[in-house]
Amino acid sequence: MPSGPFGAYPDRVGLIEAIIPTILAMIIFWIGLRAVIQADRRERAAQARFEAEEHLAQQQTEQVAPGEADDPAHDEPSEPAAPSGAVVADADR
Repeated sequence: MPSGPFGAYPDRVGLIEAIIPTILAMIIFWIGLRAVIQADRRERAAQARFEAEEHLAQQQTEQVAPGEADDPAHDEPSEPAAPSGAVVADADR
């Protein structure tokens, strides 16, 4: 029959030896999970900075300069677009 307050573990050394692998596994898991969460946080911050720069660049390209609005050359395309799948023949042939 087991004796003492720990049942099958007659002394505290046995109890500590039984718990150490679980505690070490928990610490290793915590370190790994923490690294993944921090990497995700850094990636999200970098993505937000990239998208903000893209948005700013897009806004700057969409702004029209005061003199360009009256210029008819900006209103016409240089060549008419061919329909999708259509064969365009050269006029020089």
